[in-house]
Amino acid sequence: MSPEDFIRKNIIQKLKELDYQGGALQLAADEGIAHYRRCSQASKRGAMFDDCFHVAKVWMDKYGGNTKAKLKRRGKTVVKKVSLF
Repeated sequence: MSPEDFIRKNIIQKLKELDYQGGALQLAADEGIAHYRRCSQASKRGAMFDDCFHVAKVWMDKYGGNTKAKLKRRGKTVVKKVSLF
């Protein structure tokens, strides 16, 4: 198994564990592999996969499909102030 195969397989597996789904998993894994090809060194020793996974997860959050665990946005709460005059 080449490093690129390892990165692709494990990015998809970890994103599925985080309840991401759909065809965007492959595209996110491709973004992680593109980061691996572009990057000359990891952010810290032994963390190349972590860097690639971070890039893939950020891509998934921005462009990817729906998640079951996606948080709903709360609307603004309006506080009514009472004036004395």
